[in-house]
Amino acid sequence: MNNHHAALWSASLPPTGERPYRITHHQRTKQRVNRQEPQERQQRQQQQEQQQLQWERLHHLEKWTWEEELDGGGNAPFIRCPPPLNLIEEEDKTTDDMETFEEDSLNIIFGKKQIVAVRVVMSVPDNVSAVRTAVVVTHGTGGDVNLKRLVSLARVLASNGLLCLRFTCKGLNLVYRVKAYNAVLEHLKYLKKFTIRQIFFVGRSLGARAASALARQLSVRPEDAVAGLVCLSFPLHPPGQTHGHRQRSEDLRGLPTEVPVLFLSGTADNMCEKILLEDVVKEMRCPTTVRWVEGGNHGLIVKGRTEESVQDELNAHVLSWILERIA
Repeated sequence: MNNHHAALWSASLPPTGERPYRITHHQRTKQRVNRQEPQERQQRQQQQEQQQLQWERLHHLEKWTWEEELDGGGNAPFIRCPPPLNLIEEEDKTTDDMETFEEDSLNIIFGKKQIVAVRVVMSVPDNVSAVRTAVVVTHGTGGDVNLKRLVSLARVLASNGLLCLRFTCKGLNLVYRVKAYNAVLEHLKYLKKFTIRQIFFVGRSLGARAASALARQLSVRPEDAVAGLVCLSFPLHPPGQTHGHRQRSEDLRGLPTEVPVLFLSGTADNMCEKILLEDVVKEMRCPTTVRWVEGGNHGLIVKGRTEESVQDELNAHVLSWILERIA
C-alpha cells in the first residue's frame, strides 16, 4: 500500500477514541481477478489453507465441532482467530473477461473479558464514489475468510459495484458470532469514504444463524434494520435431530416484514430437512425466497456436477436477488 492509499484510508476512519474496537494488520492489494479462477490461484489458496491448519494443530486448536454444541449457551469452546495469512497479489493481467477491484485486509479486535480478533477482507469496487450497497459475509463452523465459495461470491458482488466485507471469527459459540458480526457492521458504518444506504447480511451455516440473530436484534430500531438476509445452507437442526428446528428458527420467525430473506439450500442437506424449512417459511412474517439446489448436501456439493457450476448458480441467485432489491 503506497502513501497515497494509506492517507485516504486513514482519513476515512474516525478518531480512535470514537471506535468500539481497534484495527491491526491492515493491508491492501489491487487485484485483477478472472471469473474462472486460474489453477495457479487455487493451488496457492490450498497452500494457505494447509498453513492455517498446521498453525491450528500446532496450537492445539479444535477446528471442527458439532452444530448442536453451538446454541449460545455459553459452554461451547472459544477459539481465538489465527494470525492473518499474507494475501497473495495477483499478476497484473489485462483481458476483457476480467474485473478489477481492490481488497483491503484488516483485523478488528474487540471484547473485554475475552479479546476477539476478527479478520476482515473488504472487496471494494473500482468506482468507490458510486458504492451505495454493502454486503457483510461470514462462514460456517469449519470455514474462514478464505472459504472458496465466499471468496467467489464476494468477488462477483464487488465486480457488480457492491462493497463486500467477508470475515473470519473462530468463536464457535453463537453469542460470540453475533458480537463479531456486529463489530464488523459497526466498522462498516464508521467508514466515511463510502455512502452506504443499504446493508445486506450473508451467512453460511452457523454464519447464517448469526446473521439472522443480529438482523432480528437490529430490526428493533427501523433505522438500523438491514436491507435483506441471505442464508446459505441454514442449519435448521443438527443431523438426524429434527426436533431442534423450532429453537434454531426462532430468529427467522421473529424478523419483521421489512427484512426480506433468501434461502439457498440443498435438497440432500442433513441439517435442513426440506419440509421443515418450508413450514418455517410459512410462519415467517417477512418476504421470503427459497432456492433449492437439487441433490446438494450441507456443503452444497452436488454429485455429478462440478463445484464451479454449482457456485455459478449460487452467485447468480444471490446477485440477482440483491440487485432486485436495490433497483
